[in-house]
Amino acid sequence: MASPLVSSAVEEFVLLGIIIADITLRIHLRARAVGWKRLTSDDYLMILVAPVYSALTASAHVVVVKCKGQANDNMTAKQRASLDPASKEYSIRTIASKFELIQRVLYFTTLWLTKASMLAFCRRLTERLSNYRSREHIGFAILGATWIADFLIAMLNCRPFHKNWQINPDPGAACYPATSPYSAYGTLSLNILTSLYIFLIPLPLVWMASLRLWKKMGLIMLVSANCFVIAISILRGYLISLDTISATRQASLWSVRVCFVAVMTTNLPLLFPFMRRLLVSLCGKPARPQPQMQATTRFGETVPTNENARLNSGCYTACCLDTWVFDSRFVSNGNACTTNARDDERHDGYCNCRNRMSV
Repeated sequence: MASPLVSSAVEEFVLLGIIIADITLRIHLRARAVGWKRLTSDDYLMILVAPVYSALTASAHVVVVKCKGQANDNMTAKQRASLDPASKEYSIRTIASKFELIQRVLYFTTLWLTKASMLAFCRRLTERLSNYRSREHIGFAILGATWIADFLIAMLNCRPFHKNWQINPDPGAACYPATSPYSAYGTLSLNILTSLYIFLIPLPLVWMASLRLWKKMGLIMLVSANCFVIAISILRGYLISLDTISATRQASLWSVRVCFVAVMTTNLPLLFPFMRRLLVSLCGKPARPQPQMQATTRFGETVPTNENARLNSGCYTACCLDTWVFDSRFVSNGNACTTNARDDERHDGYCNCRNRMSV
């Protein structure tokens, strides 16, 4: 049976491999659909997530495996006084505390990048809807302000700064990078606030779509899957507070797990059409014929789209999931769905308006 250290190392790098594959697949599908030059800000933000998450995994590996989860917390006054500053344990605890501080910043940076990517994705969906623009601008302002607030909490909650890795005398709970209550509750509160705000942006868009209730609820769950990160973050805080003996190890492992869930749920709306068609092709289920309506490109060419691809209000359609998650910028034009895609643009089978698939 593998030791806990080996199991932790395997878990960290398996999750990292899945994340890299997930991001690579997303970017590949987007580039295949619209071309590399037409990737948008949500794609570039997700590309940026990859090195930040990799750095988070590396820092967690140092703390959990190399330093065996030992930092400047969970020590009695007697243990602190008797620990020789020249000893290996002293050095390990100091290094782990420094890496925990770095990991804390990487943790909320990864989360905030996924939120920014999701918000940019929502902006792409509602690009032609002016009443959504102010909400999205406010969202980006909130993300920027809360990231700065979280960074300041991490940097300033323990003063002087070197106490973050001080062993003796006891620097106090606020100076334990892994379990500092100010940082833990601050990050959790800001995480919940920003996730809920971003969740509320696409909600009216989906709710107004002319869809059956079960399909509408499915789309709501799809675009709001990122809220699952809130539950995992709360679980992380609870487990850290519960296990005071190995709190540093738990904090490191759960930071990686929370960010893993955040990245996967952020990419889910873009990968869902691909996965659905892959499952359909594997199961050999024939595509169901769909009622058609006419849509026009900016060059005046008529192309078929799904009859359900209209909103009751004549606005954007959440039903155009297969198209807008990869490319599109749909805006109502009477009863037609108008797209700004180039007439000669090459699409793959998943997002070509001319080869419209059902939602």
